[in-house]
Amino acid sequence: MRQQFLFIMLCFFAFSRMFAQETKLINPESYDLIPFVKKGFALGDISITAFGLGASEDNPFWMYRNTNGRIDAKTTIAGLIQGSISYHLSEKSYFEFGAGGVVSNGNESALRRDELYLSYVNSWLKVTLGSKNPYIKYQGLSVVDKSFLISGNARSLPGLILEAPEPLKLSSTFSLDWAIAHYELNDDRFVSNTRVHHKRLGLVVNLNKRSQLVGSIEHYAQWAGNSAQFGELPSSFSDFVDVFFARGSEDDTAIGEALNSLGNHLGLYKLEYNVINSSGRFSIYHQHPFEDGSGSALKNFPDGIWGIYFGPNTVDYDSFITGLLLEYVQTTNQSRSDRPDNYFSNGVYRSGWTYYGNTIGLPFIIPIGGDSSVFYNRSRAINVGVAASRKRWSFKTKTSFIQNYGSFPVPIEPEEFAIYSYLNTTYSIEKHGNVSLLIGFDYSDQNKDTFGAGLEYKYSF
Repeated sequence: MRQQFLFIMLCFFAFSRMFAQETKLINPESYDLIPFVKKGFALGDISITAFGLGASEDNPFWMYRNTNGRIDAKTTIAGLIQGSISYHLSEKSYFEFGAGGVVSNGNESALRRDELYLSYVNSWLKVTLGSKNPYIKYQGLSVVDKSFLISGNARSLPGLILEAPEPLKLSSTFSLDWAIAHYELNDDRFVSNTRVHHKRLGLVVNLNKRSQLVGSIEHYAQWAGNSAQFGELPSSFSDFVDVFFARGSEDDTAIGEALNSLGNHLGLYKLEYNVINSSGRFSIYHQHPFEDGSGSALKNFPDGIWGIYFGPNTVDYDSFITGLLLEYVQTTNQSRSDRPDNYFSNGVYRSGWTYYGNTIGLPFIIPIGGDSSVFYNRSRAINVGVAASRKRWSFKTKTSFIQNYGSFPVPIEPEEFAIYSYLNTTYSIEKHGNVSLLIGFDYSDQNKDTFGAGLEYKYSF
C-alpha cells in the first residue's frame, strides 16, 4: 500500500506541474471568516430548514451521518433554525454571535441547541466561546467534514477555543497555524463532566505561486470528571500539565491510567499538498490517527484517510462538475504488532470518543456497547464523491464501499461488506428558498438492505 500511494502521489505531482499556470493559490481551508466592513452591525444569514424523511428500516447511513447530530437513524421529521449577527469594530476586527436550534423526533425527540457561540476575530486571533459546528471541507464529499477526529458526526463540543483565524504569515514561504482549546462534555456518559483538552500546530509552506504543502499535528485528551467506577478523577493544575504533555500520572489513581498517559489521548497527523492549474485546485492528503506512542511512531501505518480532491477555479451559472473526490480509509492495523490502539475507546472513559451517543470522529467507527467502551472500529473503505450544478440545479452524491471487521475484542466473522450511497438534488426557487430531494440506499451482505428518501426545504433571509 505504501508503494502504491507513493506512486500515485508522484504521478499527481507530475501531472499538476505539467499543467500549472501562473494562478494565485487559494487558501485550502475555510475558516468561516466574515468579510470585513468598516464599522457597525452586520446581519448574517438567518435560515429555517424543514426535513421529512422515510426509510424501509433505519435511515440510510449518509442520510444522517455527519449532520452535526441534527438527524439520527430514527428521525422522520425535523426542523432547524439558525442565524448570526456581527459587530465590526474596524475593518480588521469584529464580534460575532451565532445561535441555532433543532427539533426532531427519533432517538432525540426534543428541542435542543445546534450552535450557540460568541466569537471575537481580528487579523491574528480568533476566540470562540460556546459551541460552533466545524467548517465543511471538500464540499461535504469526504467521509469527514473536517478531520478524522472531528468529523461533524456529533453535536459541536461546548468550550473555549483560541486559534489563528487563518495561517499567520511568517514570510513569503512559511505561515503558522495554531489552536488551543478547553471543552466540557455535558452529556450523560460513564464519566460525567469529562473535560477535553485540545491543541493544534501546523505549518503552511508555499512552494511557489501555484503549489502549497500543509502539515499539522492535532491533540485531544479526555481527562478529569467523575467516574461511576473510580470516583473523582485527577483534575488539578499539575494533572493538566501531565495531560498537556501526555505524561503518565505519578499515582495509580485509576486502573491503567499510569500505564500509558493520564487521560484518554487522541492525536492526528495531517499532510496536504495543494496545487492550482488552469482547471482548478487539486489536493492530495493524508490524515493519520494515533492514540499512544506506537501510533505516533507510525506503527499503525497505513491507517487513516488517504484522498484526492479536485475543485474548479470558478463555478458559474452554466457550470456542471463542481467537485470530485476519491478516498481510501483504513483503520485495521491499530499497531497490532505492539499494543493495539482500539480507536475511540478507553477503559476508564468508557463512553469513549462520543458526544450524546454519536461518534465525534470518523463515522465508520460506531459505538455498540453504550458505556462499556465497545466499538466497531476496524474497517477498510473506498469513498467516491461528486458535486455538480447546472443553472438552478445542484447535485451531490457519495458512495462508500466498506469492509467491516468489527474490532479486535469483538470481531465480525465473517466480515461484512456494505455499500452506503447517497444523493442530494437541490433546486433553487430564487427568492423563495431551496428544495432538496434526498435519496439513500445501503446494501449489506449480512443485514437488511435499507432504502430511504426525504425532502428538505431551506429558506434564508
